Amino acid sequence: MSGGADPRAPRAAVAKGWAVTLVVAVMVGLAGAGLVTRAMDSDASGSGDTVGAAPADVVADGGEAEAVDGQDAIDLYAPGMVEALFERLGAEGVEGYLNVVVRPDRASFEVQTAPGARQYDEIAFNDGELGEPVPGGEIAESDELEDEVFAASDIAEGVVAAVTSQAADVAGLQGRQVSHVVIARDSSHRGVVTVTVHLESDDYGSSATLTWDGTGRHLLRDGS
Repeated sequence: MSGGADPRAPRAAVAKGWAVTLVVAVMVGLAGAGLVTRAMDSDASGSGDTVGAAPADVVADGGEAEAVDGQDAIDLYAPGMVEALFERLGAEGVEGYLNVVVRPDRASFEVQTAPGARQYDEIAFNDGELGEPVPGGEIAESDELEDEVFAASDIAEGVVAAVTSQAADVAGLQGRQVSHVVIARDSSHRGVVTVTVHLESDDYGSSATLTWDGTGRHLLRDGS
C-alpha cells in the first residue's frame, strides 16, 4: 500500500465524536467448559479444528470501563470484546477493513474512508478509548479491493476469544501468552479472511504463529 491523495469528504461526519470509552461487562465463568467447542472438519482439504464461543455481554455506547478488583481492566481477548469494537466502529460508519491488530489492552484498525474508496484511515483503541481517524494511505491500483478489504461480519462471533484461549495448547506451548492477533485477508490462504495468533517469544526468541479462518477453522501452513 502506498501513500497518496486522500479524498476525505465522505467521512467528514464520521470523523467527529470518535473519543468514546468502551464499557466492558465480562461475565464470569465463560472460560469454562462451554466456552470453546471443537469439531473436526470433514472436507478433503486437510483443514483442522473448528472453534466457536459464546460472546459475553458487552456494551459499547460510551462511559467508564467496569472496575474489577478496584482497577479498570480491559482484556480484548475476552468474549465479545472485539465484536464490541467492530460494532462501535460500524455505528460510526466504518464498513471496510484492511488490517486489524489486537493486543490484550489495545488495538489498531486500518479502515476504508468510504465504501469503494482506495484511501484508508488508521484508528487506534488505547486506554479504553477509540481515537479519531487519521490518514493512513492508499491501496495500490494494482490491487483489487475485494482482495484487500473485508467486513466485520466476515469474522464469526466468538472466534477471536476462542482461538486466543486455545492457541498455546494447539502449538504445544501450554501456558504461553498471546502477543497479538492480526485479522486480514491472507493471499497464502487463497485470500480468505484470517485470524492469526502470535504467541509471545520465550527467552531464546522462539515463538509460534497459528492461523484460523473467520469461521474458526484452523488453517495449516500449506494453505489448507
